Amino acid sequence: MGMATHTASVSMNTNLAYRKDPYFRAELAVDNVAHPVWLGVTNVAVVLVDASNYVASIETGHVFVPKTPETFTYL
Repeated sequence: MGMATHTASVSMNTNLAYRKDPYFRAELAVDNVAHPVWLGVTNVAVVLVDASNYVASIETGHVFVPKTPETFTYL
């Protein structure tokens, strides 16, 4: 989830992102049944300047995805 100029093409982990004005989002598949996952995420935004030039921005990071289902107990 993030923001990019409305003329940019945006992808997350090679999946094309959904756009709404400057905002974007994408759903990423993760197997978190056995254990929690520290999911690596890479956002790429590309804006075409003219017929032969473009500007690209790459941001990388991680997202914690807890195990599902999580078990809660009282001590």
